[in-house]
Amino acid sequence: MEAQYYVGEIYQRGLGAAPKYSRAAKWYRKAAEQGYSKAQMSLAYLYEKGLGVAKDPQQALRWYRRATGLGDSISLDENILSIEERRELQELREEVKRHSEETRMLRQQLEQIQKDLEDSRRKLNQRSRDTKNETQRQDVARLKSEVARYEAETEALRRKLAQAEGMLKTLPAPVDFSAIDFGRYHALIIGIINYSKLPRLKTAVNDALEIAKILRDKYGFNTKLLLDAKSDDIMQALNQFRKTLTENDNLLIYYAGHGVLDDKNNRGYWQPIDADPDSTANWIPDIMITDQLNLMAAKEVLIIADSCYSGALTRGVIAQLESTQSVDVRLQYIEELAKGRARMVLSSGELAPVLDAGRGGHSVFANVLLDVLKSNDQVIEGNRLHQEMSAFVVSESKRFGLTQVPQYASNIQAGHQSGDFIFVPQN
Repeated sequence: MEAQYYVGEIYQRGLGAAPKYSRAAKWYRKAAEQGYSKAQMSLAYLYEKGLGVAKDPQQALRWYRRATGLGDSISLDENILSIEERRELQELREEVKRHSEETRMLRQQLEQIQKDLEDSRRKLNQRSRDTKNETQRQDVARLKSEVARYEAETEALRRKLAQAEGMLKTLPAPVDFSAIDFGRYHALIIGIINYSKLPRLKTAVNDALEIAKILRDKYGFNTKLLLDAKSDDIMQALNQFRKTLTENDNLLIYYAGHGVLDDKNNRGYWQPIDADPDSTANWIPDIMITDQLNLMAAKEVLIIADSCYSGALTRGVIAQLESTQSVDVRLQYIEELAKGRARMVLSSGELAPVLDAGRGGHSVFANVLLDVLKSNDQVIEGNRLHQEMSAFVVSESKRFGLTQVPQYASNIQAGHQSGDFIFVPQN
């Protein structure tokens, strides 16, 4: 199966010749039908793009699902709550709590008013009609009016409360993921601004510090922070992770700094603080990062790149399966994802410049990423994180006069087989 897959890869890449996608599809299919996940992913990609085979989204979805380990039996729907829906749910719960307290206080007030009314009625029956009694009757009328108002307000609150409580009952119960061993989480966070030979950046260090904090405090990551790092610093850190991480470890690499695309070599680069615009000696090519990830034993690896031309890391790789399963199969879906060897990339944009500006001293991309990670209170996979972020990044970037579209994809060249990167809140 592995040999068949590599023959297909040779034909798809066109090593030494033009790509021959139909032959690639033939060899991928041989391995895919025997259950080889990398071949299944590659065959799905050919169907998705219509390369060497007729473009067929259904076939693409079928093979993506097989590669992910879900088979053909699990149906997709839109019942999973989004981040925004979860925010609304929390607000609703708080509103219900307020209404419950207000209703309790109103009931106490009504009980006291009813007692006062009964006392007034008894006194009226015992006294004759005189000025004092007329004043007392006016007081009673006022009390009755007050009671009627309170009763009307209370009934309105009761209806609103019942509606809110009924809405809460119809919401899906949270899924219990406690039996899944997600493994240990590590993060390499890189932020560079004080370039000596390239333009100084504004937000990268602030972004890195805040990302490291939320990953450490909320998601339980062991974080290594590199600020204004040289190329050697970054490569040494990657080498150390390669030596120490096991199959029970997950690694997130966050990079905020300059990036560049070499059109002639069709290759993207990270530019650390010692980068020289006239020499590539200290640039870090995307292929070098990909090779490091391929050599790592880590189970799940996610690169989050907030830099110009960061989409170079996702070119020619395979889009991940849509992840909006129903609640009934959510647990099974996450279990399958957690088993796989995943190599994923979330880039802040495509093959174009991205914004080094935004609200609160953060870039547009980092701001949205932080908002989603902070508001999230459930297990969330990288693909869904991208879905939650994408529209907000596009909308926010337009306010600054630049359309920025985040990209998310798996990277087979980095050793991706199946699964996705999973974030697990700790509190």
